[in-house]
Amino acid sequence: MSEATKNQLAEEQAEKAAAAQIADTPAEEQAEKGKSKGKTEENKDVRSGRTAPEEYGPNITIHIPVDKLNPDLTEIPVHINEYSWKIKRGEKQTVPEAVADVLHQAGYL
Repeated sequence: MSEATKNQLAEEQAEKAAAAQIADTPAEEQAEKGKSKGKTEENKDVRSGRTAPEEYGPNITIHIPVDKLNPDLTEIPVHINEYSWKIKRGEKQTVPEAVADVLHQAGYL
């Protein structure tokens, strides 16, 4: 095996290990890391990790209670244009005002 191929294989393995470590990190720990950088994880697009644009309004804190009839439904997906959020039931979360409006119109808030 050539040296370049070995280096490429080593880089790919390192990327996989880093991704596995992030996947195993509890959400609270990931949120703390995001806060230390001046960013909140709740306000990020779940698919791309991008921060929502300012046109979606200021961030507000919301709480959606757990559904007693459907306790297995723990997340509510919200999609606005090309951005997506997964809102967890039973936890306070910070989201853009536009996301809260969508949840209010849907009867969750």
